[in-house]
Amino acid sequence: MSMLAPLGDVLSGHPYLYAFIALLFAGESVLLPVIFLALRGSLDLGAVFLIGVAATLVSDSFWYWLGRKFPPSVYARFTGRRTEKVMLRLESLFTTKGTQMLVLSKFVYGTRIAAQMLSGIHGMPFVKYTASNCLGVILLMSTLVALGYFAGGTAEQLGTVTHTASVAFLAFIVLAVGAHLVIGGIIKKKWFQ
Repeated sequence: MSMLAPLGDVLSGHPYLYAFIALLFAGESVLLPVIFLALRGSLDLGAVFLIGVAATLVSDSFWYWLGRKFPPSVYARFTGRRTEKVMLRLESLFTTKGTQMLVLSKFVYGTRIAAQMLSGIHGMPFVKYTASNCLGVILLMSTLVALGYFAGGTAEQLGTVTHTASVAFLAFIVLAVGAHLVIGGIIKKKWFQ
């Protein structure tokens, strides 16, 4: 463990670098606490927004290029029997509405990586992919920040019970996850009609 101590020292002194690296590998599970910290004043919200967008775009681009490098037969091996029907439907939708799928995949849990890979597999031009993906990331980040403001405002109005950061954070998580599930459910219902 002592080999990692210098890395821990560097990252603890640079919370934005730490956030960027964590967002690259853990995505939304790190994004929500980082946005919450920014909304509480521990981090700069503008910097967190830019870091979140940059880390997500870098991570997504990796999956896009992976889709470009490997033939569809390799991708098909990753889908199991349970997901085969869903993946076939996503593939069908992607061939007709690729850019829309790419943007909306940010709001449907479990489809983000598949949409990135499908973009690469189908040979979506990188400029078109980047523009569509960037729009989706900015919409997602904006939605989460807006939900965070709403959760923070609601928590402040509830009085002394909600002055602790843990209760406000819980309210933010509940709202963010709830909105993610509702929006995702609506989109899934529309996709699989």
